[in-house]
Amino acid sequence: MRFDTIEQLKKEPDAVRPFPPAAVKNLDEVYRIEWTYNSNAIEGNTLPLFETKLVLEEGLTIGGKKLREHFEVVNHSEAIDYVNRIRTTANRGNIMRTEDQIKRKLYELKQLSAKRANDPVVQAQIEMLEWVLNQPIEKYHV
Repeated sequence: MRFDTIEQLKKEPDAVRPFPPAAVKNLDEVYRIEWTYNSNAIEGNTLPLFETKLVLEEGLTIGGKKLREHFEVVNHSEAIDYVNRIRTTANRGNIMRTEDQIKRKLYELKQLSAKRANDPVVQAQIEMLEWVLNQPIEKYHV
C-alpha cells in the first residue's frame, strides 16, 4: 500500500476526531485484551482470548491453567498501563525524567531476569522497555 493511499484512508477517522471519550475507553479496553492475548500467545501462553478477558476484567483464575499464565496476562496489562502513563504525561520538560524512569525499570527487570533466567515474561518486558527507549520520544509526545 502506498503512503498516499494510507494518508487518504486516514482522513476518514480524522474527520470525526476527537473521538467521544466513551468510544476511546471502549477501544482501549478491546485493544488491551487483544494485545495482551496475542502477545502472550506468541510467548506460549495457553489462555484463549475469552479467558484472558476474564482474567483482566473479572480478576478470575482459570481452573487447569498455570498461575504463571495468569501473571503473564496481568503483568502485560500493567506494562501497557506503565507505557500509557509515560505516553500521556511526557512532555519536553520531563522527557529526560521519563527516560530515567524507564532505565530504572529496565535495570530492575534485568536484575529480576538474572534470578529467573528463562522467564519469558521478564524477557518480554525488557524487550518492550528497550524498544520504548530507542523510539524518538519527541515524535510521539509533542
